[in-house]
Amino acid sequence: MAEESHITPEARAFIGRTLTKGPNLVTKRDIRRWAYAIGDSNPIWFDDDVAKGTHYGSVVAPPFFFTAFHLEEEPLEDLEASGLGTKMGLRMEVPVPGFVGAVAGGREVWFGEPIRPGDEITVEQKIVDIYEKQGRSGPMVFIIDEWTYTNQRDEVLVRSRETLIRTK
Repeated sequence: MAEESHITPEARAFIGRTLTKGPNLVTKRDIRRWAYAIGDSNPIWFDDDVAKGTHYGSVVAPPFFFTAFHLEEEPLEDLEASGLGTKMGLRMEVPVPGFVGAVAGGREVWFGEPIRPGDEITVEQKIVDIYEKQGRSGPMVFIIDEWTYTNQRDEVLVRSRETLIRTK
């Protein structure tokens, strides 16, 4: 006898759905603040003279700078019990009743053009799959999404495939 799926038809309807955010303007100050926040003092992130002498030719952003573009700030009291917020992207809208926990299941990242001051970044998120597995502690729902970050010239800056695991 087959077990009943925990993935509702409403959740399945999210497969293929996209959400676009942006454009968001990148400034030298944003890049410098990010570099300082992560403790990376490489001068190509903030020193024009040094950066001009590199193959980039100008200041560029550190590799994982892109992660700031699909999140929005929100008060701690607005977070779910799992620690996830309501402003963290389309995946939070996927209805998985009874699955209150969330675990990051991994991320694959492909880097294209570097992010530069003056770039206007647009982010597209697409739900590409939802499936479930039985774990030692119970059922788990996997939500797979792909993110594409482009600039004002439609150059791909970053592509990312992420897995979110929802647990009971």
